[in-house]
Amino acid sequence: MRLDIPEPTRLIQLLQPPAIMHLQKVFLLCLLIPGSASAATSQITFWAYDQHAGGSPYYSHYQVTTADYEDSVGTVDLYDSGWGNMYPGNSAFHYMASIEALYANTGISRSIGWHEYGMEWDDSTMTISLSVDGNTLRTGTYTGIPAFFRFVFNGSGGVGQETVIDDFRYSINGTLIYQQGFESGTLGAGWTVIRQDSGTHVSSGDTSTVHEGSGSLALGVSSPGGDAAIVVLDLASVPEPSVAVLGMLGLGLVARRRRC
Repeated sequence: MRLDIPEPTRLIQLLQPPAIMHLQKVFLLCLLIPGSASAATSQITFWAYDQHAGGSPYYSHYQVTTADYEDSVGTVDLYDSGWGNMYPGNSAFHYMASIEALYANTGISRSIGWHEYGMEWDDSTMTISLSVDGNTLRTGTYTGIPAFFRFVFNGSGGVGQETVIDDFRYSINGTLIYQQGFESGTLGAGWTVIRQDSGTHVSSGDTSTVHEGSGSLALGVSSPGGDAAIVVLDLASVPEPSVAVLGMLGLGLVARRRRC
């Protein structure tokens, strides 16, 4: 009788929670990428389109979290006028940022159009830095293990309201290990829709607002009554660490890699 035994990395996935799997991946990469064993610095960058910059009642936010449903490590919020003073110092025309749910008005003004966001954290010092267009929004320390990226939209029922991201990149110690341009109409491996209320849309490959290439990822309200949509990326899911490392080291080995 033949037994189908999962490969070792798959066994780890079955036995370990996402945060632990992500930590194991980072540790493996740091051991095998030349010159990177002394630290474990992860960075996410992406472009997002600010549709109203304070002129309409909706919000979106971008997060690095320890769980797929909240437990935020670091968050950048775009709150618009309809939400009022939800947090101390809230302003619809400035970026809000939080580290482990401690919110503050950054004092940096928003503007309509594309902006580049950055989230960089160091597992050795447990510090995280949030930025937009090269300007630091907030830095601080965290206690959990960053394991997910969350993209959240809430439209308060306004048809046509939308938030868009594009050109997503994930690096460890300065080495790019994953990128996503959302060219396809299907979400790539590791991306999951965990909430999509009636009347909202989640559109990968959206062509209405694109930063680069032919598509983007858009969340928005498509019919009256639409409220919230949330998409998450499990950082432990892409790419497989052994494949990424082999490609970076140029060992000339043939290996399967997930492509989006």
